[in-house]
Amino acid sequence: MLDSGRPPHALLVHGPGGIGKRRLALRLASAILCIDPRSGPCGACRSCHLLDAGSHPDFLRIEPAEGESAIPIGSVRDLIDRFTLAAERARVAVIAPAEAMNQAAANAFLKTLEEPAGRATFILASDAPGRLPATIRSRCRKMAAPAPPDAEALEWLETKTDPAIARHLLALSGGAPLAALELGQRHDKEALLALHAETAALLGGAADPIEVAGSWRKIGDGELVLSGLFAVLGDLVRRGAADPDRLHGAVDDVVETRRRWLEVPGLNEPLLYEGLALRCAGTAA
Repeated sequence: MLDSGRPPHALLVHGPGGIGKRRLALRLASAILCIDPRSGPCGACRSCHLLDAGSHPDFLRIEPAEGESAIPIGSVRDLIDRFTLAAERARVAVIAPAEAMNQAAANAFLKTLEEPAGRATFILASDAPGRLPATIRSRCRKMAAPAPPDAEALEWLETKTDPAIARHLLALSGGAPLAALELGQRHDKEALLALHAETAALLGGAADPIEVAGSWRKIGDGELVLSGLFAVLGDLVRRGAADPDRLHGAVDDVVETRRRWLEVPGLNEPLLYEGLALRCAGTAA
């Protein structure tokens, strides 16, 4: 793509979260702006040094502010102000996660895509491209970024964290190595192993659902609890360790619970945990 001499006006890099799409987007931006690109950015020219220092005049990175979940219209207006005037030199903006643009920001960005100026390139990184307006998706060249093979991800992760828990972290993160690394940095090894053991005991009918639900609440991370339950169920499904209909029913239950967790504000967490634990108890017995 870069060897063609002209990168696309807009590129949508999409795939699972936690696999390095932002890093890929930034490397592409470096290669586009590099004075002497070959197989990628040279790392030695003035442009590469400016990017490393975060002071390149022709590069803009747009993401939610710290503590916020959305990209506001003000950030897109800043992009428009800097990228509207035509210029001979290349300019690149990386927007990640692209689906975080609120409605007003997405509408303003669409106008920029419809009326490109000069040699501007917009690189969008997204975990959920379906949440982007179809009008934006249709104006981007798409680049799928799949998760790496499990063996490759595990080999990398074992060099970054405790090898004894690397496989477990990878299962909890759905095979995404960067997400697995972050998970291991947020939670201690004993807590993660205890979550796995309690969840397995619950599914095997060897633990009290209400007590397990209480332990889940103490963890204080609903996403981790659901990921842990999903990982154990997935392993049981792959091994054919129990009735497949019951296992798949529990998997569907976890997926639906996660959807409600993300979409419905103000859920009663104790009731949600207890209901899920009671429904899943003994699934693999």
